[in-house]
Amino acid sequence: FYWAPFLVESKSDHPKMHSILNQIIMPDSIVKHAENWRGVDVLIFNTYI
Repeated sequence: FYWAPFLVESKSDHPKMHSILNQIIMPDSIVKHAENWRGVDVLIFNTYI
């Protein structure tokens, strides 16, 4: 079991430097996070921005 709010990192993930009006996702970070779910049989998505 692996839980993460997003598949990639975003600027709004930072606890002090975030802004709803200026959200930026970093798609290149998916490679780092994919190590946690590579080879699984099921992925469940519930993502919003």
